[in-house]
Amino acid sequence: MSVEEVGLFVSQLPQSGIELSHSLHYGGYGSGGEEDGGGSGGAKIASGDMIEKVLTVEPGEASSVKFKIDYMKNGVGGQTPPGPDSEDKLPSTPLEATLQAGEFEVFRSIFQTSIPYILGWNTTMDIASAAAISKGLSGGNGGQMY
Repeated sequence: MSVEEVGLFVSQLPQSGIELSHSLHYGGYGSGGEEDGGGSGGAKIASGDMIEKVLTVEPGEASSVKFKIDYMKNGVGGQTPPGPDSEDKLPSTPLEATLQAGEFEVFRSIFQTSIPYILGWNTTMDIASAAAISKGLSGGNGGQMY
């Protein structure tokens, strides 16, 4: 998921549902959303195939949240995920899981705290803090506090 998608996930759920989709393209490996042709991870798609990975997250009863992952080909869901000999080893989709309120809160917390790390803000803040501490310890203002 991209940072924008993580932000959407955190801001919309559990009040509203979201749907995210990423296309896998022929000729490359992709994790979706990227311009393929050598991206990282994922499965190689055979010529002529256009597969979309679709994640749907919907609010449920008693603050539960339902996650559904589907692979679609030519607008038809329930496809087998791409991969080596996928018809023999991987289950067809959609795959569903329901998280209770507490379990979802754990996911939400992980996503919220990971955004600064994904964007690199933590490194920037660490550098700024170290510079401020160093300046303060060395009396960086000509010996004046303020």
